[in-house]
Amino acid sequence: MLLRKSNTPEFAGDFVCEPTFRGPTLNPWNPALTAGGSSGGAAAAVAAGMVPIAHATDLGGSIRIPAARCSVFGLKPASGLNPQGPYYAEIAGGFNSDHVLTRSVRDSAATLDATAGPLTGTRYQITPKVDSFLRALSDPVPRLRIGVCYETPDGDDVDVAQRDAVTAVVKALQAFGHHVETYAYPPEAVIGPWAETLWLMDVVYELENRIDEVEREPERNELEALTRFAWTYVGKQSAMDLYRARQRAHATGARIMASMQHLDLLLTPALGCNPIRVGSLDSRTDAFDFDEWSQRGQQFAPFAYVCNVSGQPAASLPVPLDAATQPSAVQLAGHHRNDHVLLAVCAQLERHFEWSTYKPPVWAGDL
Repeated sequence: MLLRKSNTPEFAGDFVCEPTFRGPTLNPWNPALTAGGSSGGAAAAVAAGMVPIAHATDLGGSIRIPAARCSVFGLKPASGLNPQGPYYAEIAGGFNSDHVLTRSVRDSAATLDATAGPLTGTRYQITPKVDSFLRALSDPVPRLRIGVCYETPDGDDVDVAQRDAVTAVVKALQAFGHHVETYAYPPEAVIGPWAETLWLMDVVYELENRIDEVEREPERNELEALTRFAWTYVGKQSAMDLYRARQRAHATGARIMASMQHLDLLLTPALGCNPIRVGSLDSRTDAFDFDEWSQRGQQFAPFAYVCNVSGQPAASLPVPLDAATQPSAVQLAGHHRNDHVLLAVCAQLERHFEWSTYKPPVWAGDL
């Protein structure tokens, strides 16, 4: 087995993958456009055929955003299905899920067979409902009730290409025999400062671990602007601020899942706008402004974080709209311990759209 480290932003804390250390990850479909983040290096490597599978993490969309931008398949499993490993009970208040990026649903399901299930001593244990996610792809898919939402949790419209991708998937789902109905996010789904508190504290936790390892604090020019902001921000928070943020996250997640109780799956765009250019989101230089960066990032990827807060499984999957352009993408989200249902419908859509036959201009898979 050959293992390599792909490119990622500093402390995996960005909507794009453009670190100062190694430079921006180039999208194999168009190097002028972002590959997405944070797992942009992994997505670009899979999209270009360099590897069939690459590890990724998803704290606020870091599997699904680059999957959407690089036209590969990216599943964020339900929180707790893949263990965090022996060193972490949870990351960012439970927002994070580890998995992989792949070109096919089959490869994602096969990997989940190898990784899912609790480690000995894990405090919160989730046991899969099925013996094999891969074998479950061969089971008949029952008629499902699927919600569809074209608007962001804030109620904003998305770009035309994102709507077109959702419409194409709605038609396919109806052709499969599924029931599709309109859904609207509850008001509680709108992100607030409590979410920033949770993930910024995780960034600083990782930073302080590195400080302990090297036995010194970093010089100012050794950190990107976003990391410096996180260090300052977290230094002003109290233990009660963290506690309140955790409680707000739990309450918000419960409200989101209650609003989906009558549905089996929820279909939305994967992204809110058309592809953005490399350099459009600056988290590195002295020109960085956190509020502006956060607002623009949420306009770019407004649907991702909802599923981290709720802990539900969600996947970004390519949707080819014509043979001449890069596939767009949609997001499908399901219920806890029903990752196999989500994967089964994604496999239906893969057979319908045949997205794995689409290859970017930069392709190394035949070498």
